[in-house]
Amino acid sequence: MMIRQHMGYMSKTFMQTGVDGLNPNYEIDSDWLAKIYKCCPYLTHLSLKGGKLSFNLFTERTFGLCEQLVSLNLLSARYMKTPYLSTLLRFPKLRELTIGIEYPGEDLLSLRNLLSTSSITLTTLAIRWYVPDPYPEDLTPLLLNCPNLERLALQWFGASPNINSIPSSVTDIQLLGGAITDCRQIIDALQHTSSLKRLSISKLPCSIEELESILRVNRHTLEALTFHDNSKLSLTESNLEVCKNLKCLELQHFDREKGGGKVGRIINKLFRDQLETLVGAYDEPCFWDSQWTNVKYLKVSMKPRHTTTKAGIQRLTTAFPNVEYMEIHYHDRGNITADEWRHTFSQFHGLKGIYLQNAEGNYESTFYNSQYYTSLKGAYTEWHDNAANTVNAHFCYPTCWLLDYHNLQ
Repeated sequence: MMIRQHMGYMSKTFMQTGVDGLNPNYEIDSDWLAKIYKCCPYLTHLSLKGGKLSFNLFTERTFGLCEQLVSLNLLSARYMKTPYLSTLLRFPKLRELTIGIEYPGEDLLSLRNLLSTSSITLTTLAIRWYVPDPYPEDLTPLLLNCPNLERLALQWFGASPNINSIPSSVTDIQLLGGAITDCRQIIDALQHTSSLKRLSISKLPCSIEELESILRVNRHTLEALTFHDNSKLSLTESNLEVCKNLKCLELQHFDREKGGGKVGRIINKLFRDQLETLVGAYDEPCFWDSQWTNVKYLKVSMKPRHTTTKAGIQRLTTAFPNVEYMEIHYHDRGNITADEWRHTFSQFHGLKGIYLQNAEGNYESTFYNSQYYTSLKGAYTEWHDNAANTVNAHFCYPTCWLLDYHNLQ
């Protein structure tokens, strides 16, 4: 087992805030959780990821733990040995819940039992939907029963969950879909929302017109947009110009062309003076010919070149003078030394964290990570943990997935 401290959570004693991670083949006895609770009486964040866990872990000896839990991750629900989560358990302080649904009859009953004692306090709900065939039950009433729900994350394989309406209290939505699934209800529901602050979409099978419709109805409130799509839909100026208040933009694919990408030039034109987070940038004139003075977090990919990337890196210091946290992914064959990197970093006067990855051929290696650079004010990994564990963090941070698609590969 592994017990780790989360940056975003504080506790009365060191390393008593969260228990996270079990080897899926690790055998445990029914008193395991009771023993952890005895060692960590102030435990408030629990993540159960083992493959052979049982709800029997929650016994009369852990009722006190259930009553004080603030965050609970039960993505291993499809491995549970008992049919449902007992109604005797109470979670009156639960704010964050992550759960997997594979057998709707049993797993949804467990979810209902959880929500029966936590619906008022719950602010974050993440559901990974494993059901292969369409399931007729509308899950909307479950969501509407949580009046303070702010953050909703959904991921599905095969059929999508049946959700016909998004509660008006929800301001942060993350959707990780399947490219060939039908999720008409969810797309229609999104087009009738009007108060989203953060929208994260990955592999959602919607048209570019539908995406524009979603952005348009939320144009007055939307501040953060993450858009990852394997079909490489090319966003247009019409799609993006409705996002007047955008502060965080994360795109996986840009439409590249000689002299700079079309989408890159649109972003420069519309958002250069207001973005605080820019993820997906690359070293083309559409990005480095201008100054982005408000950008605090930058993730940039350097194009593969036969010559040194040193000149491209130097341009970043002029284009993004106030960056605080930066990821650089580049291709280099040893032309830039560690001392030259440090000299470049020293020109970013507000830099607090840097993550540097070099890809040579088919091999990627982390060349430089500020976790080991003691002169910096804070490590990139510390910032990332803090952002991931804070609901509705400042929008200068990129949206972090509650349900990470890459972890499933």
